[in-house]
Amino acid sequence: MKKSSLLTGLVLFYTGIISGQVEDRAIRERLNEFFGSYTNPAIQPVTYKLDSFRVDTRKKHLTVYAGEQFAYQPLRTEDIPDIYERLKRYLPAPLSSYQVEIQAMGQPIEELIPNYYRRKGKTTDRFFTGIRQNTPAWVTNTSRPYTVSRGLEGRHIALWHSHGKYYKADRKEWVWQRPRLFLTTEDQFTQSFILPFLTPMLENAGAVVFNPRERDIQQNEIIVDNDTPQNSIYLEVKSKRSHWQATGKPGFARYKTLYNDCENPFTTGTARFVPTERKKDKAFAQ
Repeated sequence: MKKSSLLTGLVLFYTGIISGQVEDRAIRERLNEFFGSYTNPAIQPVTYKLDSFRVDTRKKHLTVYAGEQFAYQPLRTEDIPDIYERLKRYLPAPLSSYQVEIQAMGQPIEELIPNYYRRKGKTTDRFFTGIRQNTPAWVTNTSRPYTVSRGLEGRHIALWHSHGKYYKADRKEWVWQRPRLFLTTEDQFTQSFILPFLTPMLENAGAVVFNPRERDIQQNEIIVDNDTPQNSIYLEVKSKRSHWQATGKPGFARYKTLYNDCENPFTTGTARFVPTERKKDKAFAQ
């Protein structure tokens, strides 16, 4: 009698395992069909995939974990009900009556809606806080004839005006990163209004603007190095009234050919100065 009960229990146990495996396979096939046919008209066709899923029969809850591509689409409040409605059409009974939750990149898809487009449930942890800097500005324009007390005073703005040139090894030359289009490139066109217009407007409003690319578009630059005469020709011409002196401030010096991170050649040397004269060619440096 005991042997018979044990055998019956084992048969029921393995039957349950096989039945569960068959159900999981059927659910996975249906979910794969959903993601394979899913499209978002707001973007170009993208291949969406199922990552995994979890069924809680006791709570009648189905959690579907989508691939990360599903999180990249622009989601809006009105999209969510439609997505769940489309998904339930693919679910086998009785899962179609379960509470369903879709997650992508570790979050429910409802949380992927930007605050700006939410009708309710906006979260304050997404707001920018503490952006006002109470410490002195890193750089101050001492020549500005007025003081900005409001506006962008004390704000530091990093402004990228597109890309630049890089060395293309197979062509052995420096080329623009962006292709030529309509007789220009993004690398040049963007800076044509960022540098002469937008940057000065922000600075006039009180902001300190940092441009990762050089903001001076002129092609001629001369650096006078008084510390390493072997690298440049440096000559001081004195007069009866004017004499060259050390400023006591750091200046440019080219002591190395290759520089590492955080090494600044403009702080490794000295700087010289001389009072100006009314007569030409009395005091100058070359």
